[in-house]
Amino acid sequence: QNKFAEALKFHFRALESQQRIVGTAHPEVASTLNSIALVYHSQLKSEEAMRYYNMALDIRINALGEHHPEVADVCNNIATLYQLDNKLEEAEYYFSLDLDITRRTMGEDHPDYASTLNNIAVVYDTQGKHNLALEHYRKALDIRRCALGEDHPHVGTSLYNIAVLLQSHRAEHLEEALSAAETALCIWTKSLGPDHADTLDAQNLVTSLREDANNLNLLPQQEA
Repeated sequence: QNKFAEALKFHFRALESQQRIVGTAHPEVASTLNSIALVYHSQLKSEEAMRYYNMALDIRINALGEHHPEVADVCNNIATLYQLDNKLEEAEYYFSLDLDITRRTMGEDHPDYASTLNNIAVVYDTQGKHNLALEHYRKALDIRRCALGEDHPHVGTSLYNIAVLLQSHRAEHLEEALSAAETALCIWTKSLGPDHADTLDAQNLVTSLREDANNLNLLPQQEA
């Protein structure tokens, strides 16, 4: 808690100085407001975080325009906060704003666009919109493979998310789920190491999927 208090003290001092020097509507002020919100966000103080996020968002829209990447950044933060509070419709709305701005400014082949696709897919999955979630996970995977390379950890993340969704809600695609999980495991073992938490999660998922596949006689049988 001391580190949070120190961080807030630092940011509020900076805010006071910035407002005195450049005024209350400057993008630098918005950045500090966003930093304050992030500290409250980290403390799970949603009401305080949202108040400062919204202040930062208003300044950035007025100063930079509604389609600026820094507006997308705050929209993403707000969406994440709503997601944390299980306010999924609001999270979907702000992730959608982030997605639209990122598409306009970065293009649909940019890794940031893929990250937002992944984020909104998580919301869709939680809402029970599994087809939409799977569509967005797969789009994110395609972009990440092209932009980052086949062995990038974010590619592993997309594959892992696809595997989890398929296992839970699309049993007829169990073989695809196992293949995705095994590839994620291979990527993370190489890039993150065998003892990383993500790698261990992937190993557990592969084990679970292999058990499911064995129960359905989907794996090759060993000869005696």
